Amino acid sequence: MNKKGQVDVKEMAMTLIIAGVVFIVLLLVFSSVSNSADGLFDLDANKKTDETFTLTADAPNSDNSTLLAESGYVEDSESVVNNSVPHVKLVRDIDYVITLIGASGLLDTRANFTLLNVSNGTSNNDGGVGNGFNASELLINYTFNSKSEAGLSVDVIETTVLDSFSLAVISLIVLAAVAILAILFRLGT
Repeated sequence: MNKKGQVDVKEMAMTLIIAGVVFIVLLLVFSSVSNSADGLFDLDANKKTDETFTLTADAPNSDNSTLLAESGYVEDSESVVNNSVPHVKLVRDIDYVITLIGASGLLDTRANFTLLNVSNGTSNNDGGVGNGFNASELLINYTFNSKSEAGLSVDVIETTVLDSFSLAVISLIVLAAVAILAILFRLGT
């Protein structure tokens, strides 16, 4: 009757062993899955077709550049045409440059398109547009990467992994609580 709620050495040792094993197993699950899940699935290669934008740089402070819509841009994959009749293909580093924000093909990579030739369009003898692309509609096609369907499941896996890590921390808290209670009960006897 006097020992009600007290922990004997056998019970304390058993609790310490169980909590320790639970912590180790859950920590191993966390470290194993979190280290391998990110590179498990290949990315999907996508093609963006005819992304449309118009850049104007008449005023001194106007902007002649814009971020492309899709992240995951693959370097040197674009073709740009002036949307006029006939289509005039723009040439990289003469008519435009694309600056990457991030490494080529990574999911968070953005591409900044800057129009270099912003002079007003001039007509040539056959009625076509000359070298000026200012205020005319541009069409750009480019390749970008995104997560595959299988890769989207990584988010679910990572959520489960975080749960296992949380459980491992809880088992450590239980372990510490049992050890403290055992010491207090031992001191009380």
